[in-house]
Amino acid sequence: NDSSVSLENLNRHLRKLSWLAILQEGDPYDLVIIPNPPSGGELEGGQLLAVWGVFTLFLTLTGSAWLQLQSGESLLAKSLLIESFVWFAFPIVVTLFLASEIRRRIGLSNGVDLGHHMPLAMPFLMTPSNPVWPFGLLAFLSQRRMELVPFNDRRSLTIISAIGPILMIVLGSIFTIIGFLRTSLDAVPMESAPIMVEP
Repeated sequence: NDSSVSLENLNRHLRKLSWLAILQEGDPYDLVIIPNPPSGGELEGGQLLAVWGVFTLFLTLTGSAWLQLQSGESLLAKSLLIESFVWFAFPIVVTLFLASEIRRRIGLSNGVDLGHHMPLAMPFLMTPSNPVWPFGLLAFLSQRRMELVPFNDRRSLTIISAIGPILMIVLGSIFTIIGFLRTSLDAVPMESAPIMVEP
């Protein structure tokens, strides 16, 4: 509408002066002009690549630890690491990266620079009798504080906020079906009590 276009034109001019205009709901709307929020502090390039690389390594080790329980091989056995990477780490990393990249591109197309998300992983703190956190992924965080990001309108905010979770749910459902199809129908012989994950 006209107010969104006018606000975008105003902000294009104000950004050169390090200011930002925000419309607040009211009757009539209130125009608030604030200092432009700092955008520094985000990881870029090699730093972000290193974070994603460490995340992938931790996921691979987590998957290998789970496979080790069934095979009895060493945690760092090549066959376990390859299987863990292909069937556990790689699908998760690709899903999260797609969610981050698509969200970033939709944001840019709506005039909002959100940057990439940053995954946080935990090393495979896991023993056969007491797994501490057996899933690898701890959090998937935006590098920018969302309350300081100016959105053009509620529609763009809704689309940008929803696209990541929707993509993860769809791809997660597909991976779940693939997992069920790959799972043997034969019962696994139990030589000891099953693993219990405690709070």
